[in-house]
Amino acid sequence: DKLKLEGFYIWVDNLDEAIAFYEQVFQRKIVNREKDRWADFGTVDGANLFGIYNYTVDGDECKVGNNVTPEVRTTDAAKEWGRIAALNPKSISEIIVLEQPALYKYFQFEDAWGNTWEVTEHYYD
Repeated sequence: DKLKLEGFYIWVDNLDEAIAFYEQVFQRKIVNREKDRWADFGTVDGANLFGIYNYTVDGDECKVGNNVTPEVRTTDAAKEWGRIAALNPKSISEIIVLEQPALYKYFQFEDAWGNTWEVTEHYYD
């Protein structure tokens, strides 16, 4: 059997703040919440789309840093850049445009927990 993407989650130290921020980013409400430990936006075909884990509940330690860059796709990078910038992330890049091998526009932003996200508008398919 081949590996199947199950989804991903990020580690945060304040679940309520993270939920409020990501509900605005994704413009949808969380579907599941387990007290102050976990929240997610539901599943598609059995795969968890995106989860938020409060590592402090389990007594875990977390080194703030960026080990994974989640990528989300849009049909209008400029519109999404404005919307995300209004949420006051720690940082947000300008939109970068690559023209080869296909038109690819993207920007990155850093959330309050040190996670870097990439928002893309591309025309590969």
